Amino acid sequence: MITTGLCPKTFILDSVVRGLCVEGKVEKAMLVLVLVCRGRCGMIDGVTFDVLIDEMNRQGMARHATCVHCVALKNGVITKVV
Repeated sequence: MITTGLCPKTFILDSVVRGLCVEGKVEKAMLVLVLVCRGRCGMIDGVTFDVLIDEMNRQGMARHATCVHCVALKNGVITKVV
């Protein structure tokens, strides 16, 4: 969808990232987030980042979670999870 130039709605993106994280596929969730950021879709909200950061922290990937938090801030998104 993203590679063809179509931007997903925010709730769809949140659901995809949440679903991948629930399955433990953080790397794939991160890839989706990167593709959306590069596509400049502007559909990323705090929930999307929160889900990914929370799952990274749960899996002991605190350093990666901090990097994701910084990317969120750089994109003007305020997260609830740090």
